[in-house]
Amino acid sequence: TSFTKGNDKFPYNFLNYIELNKTTLLEQFLALFDSDFGAKLSDFSIDWIKQFAAGDFSITGSLSFRIQEKLVQQKQELDSLTSEVKRINTVIKKIKNNSVLSPQDKEDLLALQNEFSALEGLAKQIRNKDTLQFFTDEGLIPNYAFPEQGVLLRSVIYRSRKDNDGSEKSDSWLYEYERPAVAALSELAPSNTFYAGGRRVEITRIDMRVSQTETWRFCRSCHHSQCVDTGDEQQNCPRCADEWWSNVSQRQTMLRLKRVFASTADKKSRILDDRDDRNSQFFTRQLLIDFEPQAITAAWKIEKEDFPFGYEFISKADFREINTGQSDENSAPITIAGHENKRRGFKVCRLCGMVQSRQNEQEHTISCPTQNKNDAKNLVNGLYLYREFQSEAIRILLPITSGIEADIIENSFVAALHLGLKKKFGGRIDHLRVAQNVEPDTDSGITKRYLVIYDSIPGGTGYLKQLMTDKTSLLEVLTHYAMPILERCSCTQKEGADGCYRCLYVYSNSRNINTISSKKIRDFIQTLRTHSDKISPVTNLRGVKISSLVESELEARFIEALIKTGNAMSNFEFRPEFYNGKAGWYLRFSENCRYFLQPQVSLGEKEDVAVPSRADFIFYPLGRMDCRPIVIFTDGFKYHKDRVALDSAQRLAIVASNKFWVWSLSYNDIQHILDEKNIPSFDIFLSFSITGRKKTFEHFSCSSEKLL
Repeated sequence: TSFTKGNDKFPYNFLNYIELNKTTLLEQFLALFDSDFGAKLSDFSIDWIKQFAAGDFSITGSLSFRIQEKLVQQKQELDSLTSEVKRINTVIKKIKNNSVLSPQDKEDLLALQNEFSALEGLAKQIRNKDTLQFFTDEGLIPNYAFPEQGVLLRSVIYRSRKDNDGSEKSDSWLYEYERPAVAALSELAPSNTFYAGGRRVEITRIDMRVSQTETWRFCRSCHHSQCVDTGDEQQNCPRCADEWWSNVSQRQTMLRLKRVFASTADKKSRILDDRDDRNSQFFTRQLLIDFEPQAITAAWKIEKEDFPFGYEFISKADFREINTGQSDENSAPITIAGHENKRRGFKVCRLCGMVQSRQNEQEHTISCPTQNKNDAKNLVNGLYLYREFQSEAIRILLPITSGIEADIIENSFVAALHLGLKKKFGGRIDHLRVAQNVEPDTDSGITKRYLVIYDSIPGGTGYLKQLMTDKTSLLEVLTHYAMPILERCSCTQKEGADGCYRCLYVYSNSRNINTISSKKIRDFIQTLRTHSDKISPVTNLRGVKISSLVESELEARFIEALIKTGNAMSNFEFRPEFYNGKAGWYLRFSENCRYFLQPQVSLGEKEDVAVPSRADFIFYPLGRMDCRPIVIFTDGFKYHKDRVALDSAQRLAIVASNKFWVWSLSYNDIQHILDEKNIPSFDIFLSFSITGRKKTFEHFSCSSEKLL
């Protein structure tokens, strides 16, 4: 590619030099990694570096493109500031030319002078910024404090005073603070309060010159999100085919947070000694992890149907974290990647970026070009803020679905993984982080739960590649590094202890201590050890099914849902028990409502059941002759979708024996109980009076005499 000939100014002279010496520069750079002391680069990394260096202005992401893009954006901002300064100066002169100034004129003049000083200072600061500092701030040169491009706060402190002639004058000071994007997404969010340099300032504006609003769609079920400014014609999610993708609630306005302003009076900004409390806002944040299928370069799974466990290496994943504002009970709930929240978003002026904090009156800068200051079209309502970067990751499929037990396994796994990684690599591994990821399973209709280990340094540092050199390297983090520490830890000898700060209770997991279990994760790792010889390569983890897991877990969840329902009652009792030589559970809902719950009961000729079956559970009433045993079937989708006729025949045969009632419960029936959406339904079946049953049967034209 030939750049503009005869242009010897920066950056063209620099890029021309790279173009003329590209081959030599690349060879010399790559040779640094071929020495005995350097880390070896993968073929993927070498190809990426070559494409990055070789690309011209037209190739997005290349060296030339990124340098020109950032410089053009900076020039556009400077031109915009210069134009704004001139316009405000013209308005100031016009007001001063009035023979008599009204109180409103004086107030407007003071506000305009403050804004003029702030914008003039900002333009001067941009012109005087060191080139290398600019490249660092924009992420063009590595910044190890902020490996991801930071967010800039420009704080204007102003003060009014009277001049010697009695006229009102204003002074202003401009301060700049840069925060890492991960922290700034909350700390520098609209209306939040920022503390620095002995001052307290409130974020009042978003810089709309450096960030444009974008329209995005979010999947309700998986982590996929997509900017649809250039086209919004897809009906289903491109990743998981969810039909809710095209719903209006999944279409939201987003803005990438890059720069904000705080304009505060000098006296109000000072932090006094008698006030040490800090006012912080709490926002709803969510990290979305998305990637193309071809980014998976290696994947393995354990060949055990009822233990769906596997892991895959993702060479390039998109990490997009969104701030959807404060939770608001008056807002409509929106589900993103399986998480439902009432997301209010932020309200700002679409032109000047002023944060709207009043109910019935719009707020704008004094120089905002809006014509009608109260036109609803001036505002962006429900704005989401986001940050994003690309890095490498390892995604791990866990053999769990949901519920308390699943949370314990997941949080314990994260703690053990952190312990093993720290032991394997030594020193600090803060750049390696773990996040949740979900994906719907097409067979069962429920959600598969993943953990994603990702490198927070954009592009990755190579640590994760070391864990995927072969099929057992990742498992060794748990079996060879974490497990010996867990087994030798003194907490294993203490009665009632299930973990401690010597093993799993590290600071980063402190909020999950109540759901971290040393015993459960040791059992889990032991299962991995036992089946480590059954690891086989697969294309990706999307093809690994969890239907068999759901079948067995439904039974465990039924017990969990039963306990959850009973705990809401005053006289509930639940304990393991033996009855007639059979193991099960004793349940008491009231003095007149007691049951023995027996699992896995075969029904056939002995019970006058014409079509034999095996019940998951049976409730046997204790002390009541007017109630029949209740047969429970917990049915997953996969194993029952093709046998509806047989299922119906088995259940009807049980009812026809005139000895049992039958419940058939699906995944959603039980999950609704656990999600507290339908708790009273259990009480209807377990303590329904005879009178109540007769009324119900009469309503549905049933013969209550026979059925009772």
